[in-house]
Amino acid sequence: MIIVLDELKINDMIGIVLMYLVGREYYKLAIINQKNAWLFAIVGVISYYVGVFLGGILVVILYHFISEEAVEEMSELKLEIMAIPFGVLSCYLFYRFLKFTWSKKYAKKDEDILDELL
Repeated sequence: MIIVLDELKINDMIGIVLMYLVGREYYKLAIINQKNAWLFAIVGVISYYVGVFLGGILVVILYHFISEEAVEEMSELKLEIMAIPFGVLSCYLFYRFLKFTWSKKYAKKDEDILDELL
């Protein structure tokens, strides 16, 4: 059952909240590392939706082989809820990747400074 509030579904509202939270964290990470903040906020949201898309495909394939029920009979809300963890996981992994690569870059700069002082 989907609750409709002024033609905006609850799952759409969850998507808006997740976009805000993901974008905010990527924005903060980009500001800390002196990168283009708005670009990485948008890239973070895109990484979430790419994960949801790929997770949805995986869920449909697994559902086809595991369940006796046809894939066409599965509700959209059920599919969306099952795909959300894949989006969160892909967003988290991409965030950790960016954080690791950017911190590695700054670590090299610190080593160069120490070598110059000696």
